Amino acid sequence: MDTHSVFLDTNVYLGYAYNAPFEKHHSECCYVFDASHFHRYTSMTVNQELNKKKHDRKKLYKGTLKHCLSGRQLKEFKISDLGRSEANHFVKMIADAHKSDGSEVEYIRNLQRSFFTRLMGCLEKRTCQPLIPYSNDGDLKSFFALDGVHSPDERVLADFFTWAIDGNDCCLVTGDGRLYDLRMKVLKTVSERKGRNVSHLSIEHISVIPSRFPAP
Repeated sequence: MDTHSVFLDTNVYLGYAYNAPFEKHHSECCYVFDASHFHRYTSMTVNQELNKKKHDRKKLYKGTLKHCLSGRQLKEFKISDLGRSEANHFVKMIADAHKSDGSEVEYIRNLQRSFFTRLMGCLEKRTCQPLIPYSNDGDLKSFFALDGVHSPDERVLADFFTWAIDGNDCCLVTGDGRLYDLRMKVLKTVSERKGRNVSHLSIEHISVIPSRFPAP
């Protein structure tokens, strides 16, 4: 298979941008961007989510860097003002920093540089432009919510199906296990509620991508 069209969920971009200690599916995400010949697409909803993550991550790195530059240890940084996702990332930072040969300041700067360089590189240079627009199909979003899909996943799904339903074979690739478990229900919802054939569309988990779509 020379090419295949894929629509990438937010967590695939983040999985590529994170270093391996922070993301268990990092190697599979690297396959999507570095080893495959995929036509990669995503939507403005995903971009919005990535922009929020960039804002939160800049705040974390700025705070921890200032903390360590003052002479204090990274483990002494207070995480009370951090959201759950950033707090979890910080815990992994502490564990990973101990493996670094350099100072904690150098570690944070390298981590920050790597994250933003990889994230912007895969989004701006390895994703088809322009990004897929927001779906205005409010009914479809509501149907997905009734299926048990959490926000903002219902908006990402609506973007994907609104764009892809009249196109060629394509799959939405996600690292979200819960969303993947709901895939058959979601596909059935689109077929029944919209009265459309969706046999050319699928939802795949990032972990199966290398074996499902081997590089040529």
